[in-house]
Formats: sequence, C-alpha cells, structure tokens
Amino acid sequence: MTTQPEALRLADKLESDQQGIDLGAEGMGWGPSETARTQAAFEFRRLYGINQDLLEVLQTIVSTERDRHGYHPAWTDQARAAIAKARGEK
Repeated sequence: MTTQPEALRLADKLESDQQGIDLGAEGMGWGPSETARTQAAFEFRRLYGINQDLLEVLQTIVSTERDRHGYHPAWTDQARAAIAKARGEK
C-alpha cells in the first residue's frame, strides 16, 4: 500500500475543504479565499516535485560514487541519511 506524501495530502485538503483549513492571519498570512487555497496547493505540489527531482539526482550521485570508486566517501552516509529522512524511511 502506498501512502500519499503529506505535502500532496495537504494540497488536496486545501483544494477540497472550503472550511477545514484557515489560512488567515494566525496561519500562513493569507485570507481563506479560493485563490489562496489554490496558490498554497500549487506551491505544495511544486515543492514536492522539486524535492523528488533533487532526491533522484542525489541518489544517482551516491550510487555513481560508490560504483565508480569502489568505496564510500564520508559524505555518502550523510547523503543516504538525508534521502531516507526525506522519504520518511528510518
């Protein structure tokens, strides 16, 4: 079973729930207008897409470093930890 990423779940919630999320002054500084909800949902999706692209590139770099040199430079452990964190893995 695939769980929907939180950013995309929130984007869907913003677009579909006209009363469930307040984007007023206490929230993100936007009024609860349809435009603000649409903009926020778009931004969540945009940032999620960028994050996925960056994770893919980082994973490729980590894999290439290992294969090309036959060892794991010190930064690869940090990169792997960052990838796991971003993907919600332990």
